[in-house]
Amino acid sequence: MEFLMYQIKNLMPRNSRKGQAAMEFLMTYGWAILVVIVVLGVLATYGVFDVDTFIPERCNLPVDLNCKDHRLSSDASSNGEIKLLIENGKGNDIYIMNITAVSTDFLGANCSTNLTAEVLVKNGQTADLTVNVSSADRDINCSIDESYRGSAKKTKWDVYVEWYFSGSDSDYAHKTIGELIAKIEP
Repeated sequence: MEFLMYQIKNLMPRNSRKGQAAMEFLMTYGWAILVVIVVLGVLATYGVFDVDTFIPERCNLPVDLNCKDHRLSSDASSNGEIKLLIENGKGNDIYIMNITAVSTDFLGANCSTNLTAEVLVKNGQTADLTVNVSSADRDINCSIDESYRGSAKKTKWDVYVEWYFSGSDSDYAHKTIGELIAKIEP
């Protein structure tokens, strides 16, 4: 009997030591996991994981109509404009007739400008073209949501440029399709 009691006493401290080691293990790694979760929460709050910060602004048109620069802006009444600096690399002079910008980021944002006069762009030269983004002069809603103005949010626009060679006329117009991804500046 005494032998059995001796064995039970020896087992008790050994089991409690294992329990203590397990508890220390869980507490140590639990605190480490908690710290990692807090750090990830702080990084998410500051926008480190926001996809828009990793997507660069860009204006892509085919190589022969190079988009050299762009600017997308909006005012307090949600009217805005898209300015494009387009270089003619087609080998001949061209006339640009129309530019249309379509965005799925805004409801009904299908903005186009029929240029009052066709713009002649000589071969190798650039033209500064503007697409007005306002609902005042159109039947469709083409305004920019104010939450985008001045923020780091980027919007995607499909840009359509209608043009024809200077040796022909508008019956032979071509349509070039490109893409604009930019943030809206105030």
